[in-house]
Amino acid sequence: MDTAGIGITLGLVNGAIDAAKKAVGIAKDLNSLELKEQVGDVFNAILDLKVRLLELDEENRTLKAQLDAKENIKFDPSTGLFYKDGEQSPLCPACYQGKEHLVAYLAQTVSGSRPYHHCKICKNNFDPPGH
Repeated sequence: MDTAGIGITLGLVNGAIDAAKKAVGIAKDLNSLELKEQVGDVFNAILDLKVRLLELDEENRTLKAQLDAKENIKFDPSTGLFYKDGEQSPLCPACYQGKEHLVAYLAQTVSGSRPYHHCKICKNNFDPPGH
């Protein structure tokens, strides 16, 4: 469901909540305990639905943001590293290709006279291109 669909659904849920509130008011006037309990159950179910819908909306937004971020990352076969579009700093291939698809930048380091890239997250080292 897209964001517009979620907005429409939230509007419907809010309308149902308003209707349930009116029904609670009518039930109070009728002094019917059974009716009050039924209306209360409906009201609680609608509130549970609204909470779940908001959770799904947040999850949807998070997943879309992750997908957008992933589309901006490209693999460079000549270096064996990943780069964000328009950036010079490489990403750690071990972290990015791992289960969580972390975006971790590699630090350029020199050991003696030998340069290499080091990931501060997974602690892996990678030779720079041409070495």
